[in-house]
Amino acid sequence: MAIGALSMAFPLFWMLSGSLKTVQEIFAVPIVWLPANPNFGSYAKVIEDAHIGRAFLNSLIVTLPTVVTTVFFSSLAGYAFAKFRSRGLDILFTIVLAILMIPLTVILIPMYITAWELKLLDTHVGLMLPRLMSAFGIFLFRQMMANIPDELIDSARIDGAGEFRIYWRIALPLSKPAITSLAILSFQWTWNDFLWPVMISTSESTRTIVLAVSVIQGSQEYGQSPFNELMAAASIAVLPLILVFVVGQRYFVRGIASSGIKG
Repeated sequence: MAIGALSMAFPLFWMLSGSLKTVQEIFAVPIVWLPANPNFGSYAKVIEDAHIGRAFLNSLIVTLPTVVTTVFFSSLAGYAFAKFRSRGLDILFTIVLAILMIPLTVILIPMYITAWELKLLDTHVGLMLPRLMSAFGIFLFRQMMANIPDELIDSARIDGAGEFRIYWRIALPLSKPAITSLAILSFQWTWNDFLWPVMISTSESTRTIVLAVSVIQGSQEYGQSPFNELMAAASIAVLPLILVFVVGQRYFVRGIASSGIKG
């Protein structure tokens, strides 16, 4: 396990180390593992010239509301699938599971046409569109809320509580591991998304951090080998993902385990 952890952490170490090196140190032979004089100039360069700060803000504007809506709607649907009894609901849940088998690339063109007809191209709302609901999130919450005792739900109904109140006051608080798990995964999926933003984002005002890193990679103004700037931009882009996972890792592991998902 230690060897596996080190092998996965090594690219992060190399990225952070490379962001503080000069281009000559990056390509030096033998390998220079740590910079002789750490240089933060690459960070200042990408922030000033590539407008990383604006791209970072755009990613936050898109990601945070998407996480909230994904968790809310997925948990609401998961509660219905877990605690309501209807043959029609079983059919709908089967359809939800079938949606998990459809890759995003298959529906990209219909989604683009929908965004165009709604005049959402090159907008933050348009960037949120594909991930406002999650079939995986519905499945995750359904599995979690199915473990809540039916007696607890029935007693609340006898006391006169409405279904939304039961969901909000009982089912949702008891599903904190699923909330944290889906929030982390939704944050990761939305923050790292490249294909959809590159299709509908046409201006700097909506460019996300992932697109900004791509622009640095392909821009000629950074020279032939802008690897220290590229790694600096990538380090800035990956920082929120690490922080979110560190904060919620305990609930994340518990949520995945409780849902019965393995592998």
